Amino acid sequence: MESEEVCSIISSIEEIEKIAHEWGGLHRQCGEPLFAGPDWFFLWWNTLGKSSGWKPFLVMARRNGVLTGALALAVRSFGCIRILEWAGGDAFDYRDAVAAEPETVGALWEFARNSGEFDVLCIRDVRPDSPSLSLLSSFARCARVRRAYSASLNFKNETDWMNSRSKNFRRSLKRRKKRLENAGQVQIDITQGGNSLVNTIASLVEQKQEWCRKRGMKGIFRHEKIHDYFLNLAEIMERQGRLFLMTVSCNGTPISHKMGFIHRSVMYNYVTTYDEDWARFSPGLLCMAESIKWSIRAGVTKYDFMRGDEIYKQAFADEAVLLSDFLYGKTLKGKIYVSVVGPLWKAIDCLRSSGFLRRAVARLRSALAISQRANRYGAEE
Repeated sequence: MESEEVCSIISSIEEIEKIAHEWGGLHRQCGEPLFAGPDWFFLWWNTLGKSSGWKPFLVMARRNGVLTGALALAVRSFGCIRILEWAGGDAFDYRDAVAAEPETVGALWEFARNSGEFDVLCIRDVRPDSPSLSLLSSFARCARVRRAYSASLNFKNETDWMNSRSKNFRRSLKRRKKRLENAGQVQIDITQGGNSLVNTIASLVEQKQEWCRKRGMKGIFRHEKIHDYFLNLAEIMERQGRLFLMTVSCNGTPISHKMGFIHRSVMYNYVTTYDEDWARFSPGLLCMAESIKWSIRAGVTKYDFMRGDEIYKQAFADEAVLLSDFLYGKTLKGKIYVSVVGPLWKAIDCLRSSGFLRRAVARLRSALAISQRANRYGAEE
């Protein structure tokens, strides 16, 4: 008779390190889903997680002493409220449990739910094909649904892909590229390893930090160890043969970068950056188009833009899936938190989807950019 699975929670990083090899074996057995393995967990913990005050919360399942499931979560504090989330915070996309059998996923979530170590469960970006979706739906509230876009790349060549796009799309892309070429010599490079990798990551992080700073946005790019995180991530992905790192330069100046990962014939678009001084040339769009062309030449069959409903992603995409965000209040203060945050999320989403608001923000950003250029030119004179 087969014994039942026994679940436990590990909150000590030292204990997690002891089972890292076993966790990695289970991860490989389950197809090595991105963001769900021990490499990702330790990368995040050693750079962003520990220094930001997170606490590990790894739920393990065993049968006859053999590891059969792992659910990597972590707890952060918001005032006096303990919030249980995916390990990785905002750094990872498409996280999920790793389990040999679907039933194990249910056992992991049920054990986590019954723990007394949190007030609120906040699980975001659950894909529709995730085995966790039905389990979370059984007890947690789906507080928000957002789209993640992708594009099928089943084309013989990049010319066929371009011809599949609308005339307006092709004309717009051609016009933007021509404007950039008129400004100087355009060069597109794929970064490998060594010093070029270090320099490219430094430029990528700097561009994204400046982008966030000008918009007053908080997040992982404000973290003091964000450079270490991206450099270590790039090195890990390079060793695994999954790294894609593209740079668009004009007159030798890097004006846009794209970092992605290739896994099972899918290109996962992790981050795109551009130099704010070159924003009027839309270098990020050019970088996106060139990365799709490169993907087609490399035999990639799908381009996943990952979470985020930015307009530029919609312009390139032809498919979309819904990502679900779940909230569950376990304690009284947790229930109060959920009653406030749930409606707040929906209100924010309504504002973001407002066409009027989008146009107003675009005009404001354009006016600020013109003012900044005018001030800079005046100072140079």
